[in-house]
Amino acid sequence: MIASLDPAVLAEKLSPPRPLTLVSQPFGAALVAAPREGAQGAWLAWLEVLPSERRRGHARALLDAAIAWSAATGARTLTAGGPPGNYLVPGVDASGWVAPWLERAGFCPVDESHNLVVDLTAAAGFRDPRVSPCEDRAALAWVAAQFSASWRDEAERALLRGGLFVARAGGAPVGFVCAHGNCGDLGTFGPVGVVDTARGHGVGAALARRAYAALAERGFERATVPWVSTETLPFYAGLAPVLSARRYLGLRRAL
Repeated sequence: MIASLDPAVLAEKLSPPRPLTLVSQPFGAALVAAPREGAQGAWLAWLEVLPSERRRGHARALLDAAIAWSAATGARTLTAGGPPGNYLVPGVDASGWVAPWLERAGFCPVDESHNLVVDLTAAAGFRDPRVSPCEDRAALAWVAAQFSASWRDEAERALLRGGLFVARAGGAPVGFVCAHGNCGDLGTFGPVGVVDTARGHGVGAALARRAYAALAERGFERATVPWVSTETLPFYAGLAPVLSARRYLGLRRAL
């Protein structure tokens, strides 16, 4: 029902942690996520009408079905894009027709981010003694405590694929990065996080370059760096050549 997604990627989206739910109609389907425990926001991760059924008003009917499903979970809001921890895109492509269409359906912009495509030609082989592969599930609790439950979910996906790396100082973890975790078959980078006390010492750059190396060594010539804030664009531009950048809008409506 979602023809544009690679079957392996779709299978990943429907699997733990943070599995998405498929809302199907005869003319298409949507991927949605209920709020996390204690939260009130649901997420519309993907919406697609079958090519043979387009331009017949089915997109709005499918959106209405996703809205009804979200409201039934107890959600108070629905955000297009995400959810953090198991997403396909961070929002809605700012250059297309979907954002204005959603705004007409009651969605309002709440934030923006960027997806970068970076060149990995020179990335292979990078190593830093502070950064090492991690196979210890205990690291997942540390990621959740220091950063967020959503980043813990992404770290778990990366760990299962051999793409979780941890930076240490004095034997204690101070940062982590994921490679080929979320959307792993597509060559996706991140997230990367460094605790406040270790910032300013190049730890974040070392982690990011180690993840780029892991992707390159798996045969990826390019990597997608998703959900990049405007403030951190210079950081990524200094690590590897940026081949393209696409701006996404976070759009939300009340239920």
